[in-house]
Amino acid sequence: MSMRCSFGWCTRARRTVRRLQAGWLCALACAFFLTGCWDRVEVTDLALVIGMGIDDAPDDGVELTVQLLSPISQPSGEGGTGMQSGGQSSQRAFINYRERGKTLQEALDRLYRTIPRRVFVAHNTVVVFGRRYAEKGFDRALDYIERERNFRRSQIFVVTGGSARDLLNVSTGLERVNSRGLRKLVDEQTRTSITEPSVELRVVNDLLSPSQAPVMVWVDPVGNEPRIKGLGLFRGGKLVDLLATRDSRGLVWLLDRAEQTFIHIPCSGGKKQTPGQSLSVRLFSVHVGLEPVSTPTGLMFRVHAHGQAEVDTVCEGETPTPDRMRQWGDRVAQYMQAEMERTLERLKAKQVDAAQFGTKLFRENPRLWRHVARRWPEMFQTCRVEYDIHINLQRSGMISQSPLEDQTPEHLPSRPW
Repeated sequence: MSMRCSFGWCTRARRTVRRLQAGWLCALACAFFLTGCWDRVEVTDLALVIGMGIDDAPDDGVELTVQLLSPISQPSGEGGTGMQSGGQSSQRAFINYRERGKTLQEALDRLYRTIPRRVFVAHNTVVVFGRRYAEKGFDRALDYIERERNFRRSQIFVVTGGSARDLLNVSTGLERVNSRGLRKLVDEQTRTSITEPSVELRVVNDLLSPSQAPVMVWVDPVGNEPRIKGLGLFRGGKLVDLLATRDSRGLVWLLDRAEQTFIHIPCSGGKKQTPGQSLSVRLFSVHVGLEPVSTPTGLMFRVHAHGQAEVDTVCEGETPTPDRMRQWGDRVAQYMQAEMERTLERLKAKQVDAAQFGTKLFRENPRLWRHVARRWPEMFQTCRVEYDIHINLQRSGMISQSPLEDQTPEHLPSRPW
């Protein structure tokens, strides 16, 4: 009995050893054949793309401008030197390469042959479309950008009234890299609600929505610096209009994409009013909703808006009492309604549903949308809009008059001497 047990134990031990040996051999083979660094590329061997500009070229071609980080100091020219305000020279930390082709992919392929490093586009921050190219349709470039897996969908799309080449060559003040300066400029101005953060993913979603009317931030060079000018309006993939900042805020409100907003309402005439004085309100929270309503006379949209604000300055002679605060809230609501109405009139004139009314109708009533989809551009021009706007002025952290105006000797503190 003991011999059988010892024989069985030996057999099981041999099998265990063989399994361990097979496992070690498999692990060694994997370690030898499946190395983790077979496609490793050193950072010093990469050409980091941080900005792209696409312009129209003769014969329906494309002129591509690619902005690369400069690993070394560049001479004057495309990556030349500039002067800071203090008089010290500062060299630009980027190089702009240009190439042409029949398509964007052909221009990129030609460009890759002239750059002595492996081009890496995953860090690209901004794509600038020149006006002439955008008017013919930016979706031609979008076809390649969407299919190229290395591009990130967080890059922003920008349209310029001139050429993308010129915008990518201007100075961006504190930022030595032009494309990063453009991105930060757009991000900062978005917080004041005068423009819209046209991230690629959002632009594509708006392009594929029932309204098919994406918008892009509009930036132009003024002197040698970039300036936010407003929004570019697209019908499908083609640019049809440039909306200035005085009208773009109304569109941002209608899209419910507004953040902090500063509103300045001129004071009504009076004996005590100082020329140029205004009621200044900081609108720090606003939510706008669209409600499509089918009526016997046609389709109508109701715009519901609720916001929270605070007063910064008031007109001379006015005191922030509860009744006055309600009156000021009504004045802010009227001001917002006037801006949204002016913006909608501009959109209707261009037959561009950038406010996404059609998309809202599709989501609320898909059956009705199927009946009106083909006639929507004409129906959008005639649809009625009603407004229901309520602004609550929560507090006032300012003083309405000089602290010394009501001072009298009786109210002054006693002197220590």
